[in-house]
Amino acid sequence: MGISMSEQPQLFDFEQQEPLSRKDKKRKKFLEPVSPAIILQVWELYCETFWTGKGRKPRLTDERTKLITVAVNQYGADVVKQAVRGCSLSPWHMGQNPTGTLYTSIELILRGSEQIERFSQLSVAYESGGGFLDED
Repeated sequence: MGISMSEQPQLFDFEQQEPLSRKDKKRKKFLEPVSPAIILQVWELYCETFWTGKGRKPRLTDERTKLITVAVNQYGADVVKQAVRGCSLSPWHMGQNPTGTLYTSIELILRGSEQIERFSQLSVAYESGGGFLDED
């Protein structure tokens, strides 16, 4: 599955960036540039894991690129990939909930430290022989 040149993420040019919001000032240390190849690896894993092939393929927007950049700076690419896989191992997030709703957006998976850590732990538990997991 290839990514066209127009979909390749750009490294953030912090010299040309607009003034940081209050939230971004707190997270500035996590906004160091990340290789576009790593961002694409995370994005392709996300699409392979959750996109059914029906409807429009999710787009790698600037906002999503920034979200992945922050997560990779905080935890590293391997943990972020584990978090993506871990979400797919959660019955609740995969629609086994009262409304049958899928909770699989990259924004949810990488929303914060608690989410990233919880989903990556699900992946590690599964890979070590835990099977498909029920969350507490």
